[in-house]
Amino acid sequence: MSQSDGSAETGSQSTSIWFKFKLIILLVWLLSWLGLYFWFQSLQTKQQQISQQEQLLTRLSDQLQQCDQLLSNQQGEFGEYEYCRRLKERLQP
Repeated sequence: MSQSDGSAETGSQSTSIWFKFKLIILLVWLLSWLGLYFWFQSLQTKQQQISQQEQLLTRLSDQLQQCDQLLSNQQGEFGEYEYCRRLKERLQP
């Protein structure tokens, strides 16, 4: 009887160790995927911010070109001249 009890305990210990090993592997796998998911989300957020800044810079560049044309042609209203002058003052280093 003592031999069968010993082998049953050894079998349950190896099953327990195997279960723990599988559980650890599963947790590592899940944590890896979660890490990748949040990393990808942060990249998408940064990409959106960069895209918005690029759009803003494009609009600003277009406005500066319009202001250069307005000032060189000397056509337009006083408010447009004032806007262009202030815009150029703000953007000069």
